[in-house]
Amino acid sequence: MKRWSVVAACAYVALAGSGWMLELASPNPVPASERQILVFVLVLAAGLLGRPQWSGLRGSQVWRAAGAGLLLFGLPNLLSPVLEGGLPAFTRVALLALTPAAVVLVTTSRESGGFDLLTLLTPSLAGVAGAFLLLPAEPALLLERPVAAAAMAATILSIAVGSYAAHAAVANVPMRVALVLLLAPNVALMAVRAALIHRAMAMPAVSNVPGVIWGAVEISLLIYLLQRLPPIVLSGRYFLVPLVTAVEGLALVRPAVSVRMVLGAALMGLGAAGLAARGRRGPDSPRSLLG
Repeated sequence: MKRWSVVAACAYVALAGSGWMLELASPNPVPASERQILVFVLVLAAGLLGRPQWSGLRGSQVWRAAGAGLLLFGLPNLLSPVLEGGLPAFTRVALLALTPAAVVLVTTSRESGGFDLLTLLTPSLAGVAGAFLLLPAEPALLLERPVAAAAMAATILSIAVGSYAAHAAVANVPMRVALVLLLAPNVALMAVRAALIHRAMAMPAVSNVPGVIWGAVEISLLIYLLQRLPPIVLSGRYFLVPLVTAVEGLALVRPAVSVRMVLGAALMGLGAAGLAARGRRGPDSPRSLLG
């Protein structure tokens, strides 16, 4: 992994894992799904102002990137209210730790060589076990709330397929082009959604602007990493981000730390490390799932 990719990965994990502190300091009345669109608009505007270089870009590549962006960001964003209304936050985070395993399954099903399924599933499932040990999740709620369970399954699958397809579509294009290709369809989707439900997009108060800027930097770093890191390696963020959040929360609240929590944190860290070490083997240019 190149030096700047490591720096960007550390910065992304730190920002994504620490966002809750900004929310705590300055509560945002704008729903999370709408706030994400404000973030997308800001990043998209920055990408367009930078005069992205479109030369050499094929039409099929544009459509593949647009579809991947909708899978990676759009569908999870649409399903977010269902998940927030049906499952507690800790349960959602723990279940999303299944995403790396889904990314492994998608990648190994598409790549003919270079990856060993069992070798990659081992750290993926270790991280999942760690998430359920560290976080007070309630997986039994999935049996009681089938709509939320279906929405969670759709979200995990959408992110996994979208991650693989997005890397294939934008790995070799300039950063500004990648921002536009992946985010423009999502802004359009949410604008249509707002029009259909006859609801105006909420604008953040001045006190909430730092949160939108924070999110814009975070999503820009994510797309930068999406271009440069294999999907399996990048999927380790579903272990590292909640791990950073949990460590910061424990440092702030200072509860009694149990052996179970320490073991869970260790498994999440080892899971991410295992994916980073083993997920780089294989072809550099994965085939697109979208064409």
